[in-house]
Amino acid sequence: MNTNTKVSRKATQLNEITDRNFTVVDLLNLNTNVKAPTVRMHIKRNVAAGRYIATGTLKSGKRGKPSIVYTIATVPAA
Repeated sequence: MNTNTKVSRKATQLNEITDRNFTVVDLLNLNTNVKAPTVRMHIKRNVAAGRYIATGTLKSGKRGKPSIVYTIATVPAA
């Protein structure tokens, strides 16, 4: 007998950077107890919800893809 009650884990609370632009690496350095995939999914969900905006890229000067720079949206998405 399936009652379809959804039992899941609580979302991990992350410290956010609200006063400047940030990258995934910046959030990882701020939240040392959280793994990288969790931080990436947090950013992806907030971009889809309109809370974060991708503002550009940042080259590190090393090999590989440049990092995407995010900022918090000033006006909440309707």
